Amino acid sequence: MYILGYIPADNRLYVSDKEMHVVSFQLLLSVLEYQTAVMRRDFDTADKVLPTIPKEQRTRVAHFLEKQGFKQQALAVSTDPDHKFDLAVQIGDLKGAYDLALVIDNEQKWKQLAEMATEKSQFDLAQECLHRAQDFGGLMLLASASGKIILCFLEFSSFNNAFRTV
Repeated sequence: MYILGYIPADNRLYVSDKEMHVVSFQLLLSVLEYQTAVMRRDFDTADKVLPTIPKEQRTRVAHFLEKQGFKQQALAVSTDPDHKFDLAVQIGDLKGAYDLALVIDNEQKWKQLAEMATEKSQFDLAQECLHRAQDFGGLMLLASASGKIILCFLEFSSFNNAFRTV
């Protein structure tokens, strides 16, 4: 590949191969500057460049930060709620993951958060997450393990009534 040139107005890099086929790639200078600053560990410069990066490129930048091991910064930069939830779980941020799970409202995310809450002995949060995920088996296990058998009957009374009518 041979570099033919870069057109800043289009943010495109043009290259050619031996057969003279021309190909263009999107190359945002702001993203390149940001990534270069991160690789140099110059976060002051990176913070100054970040506002110039378009919003639709922020998740791409967040994936770059995650791969470099800067998960906390990636969480702050990402605009994708699913990616932010995964990052919050990876860094152990229960509150942030809970807030994002409320936005996403996905059964799998609630189960993942319930598991994390259980590992951190946050049983009330785990119960709420399992309830939102409608994981009745998990609720039964949590209730029996905690000795709150009455919780089992309260949680499952609506489930049993619904089951009887089927």
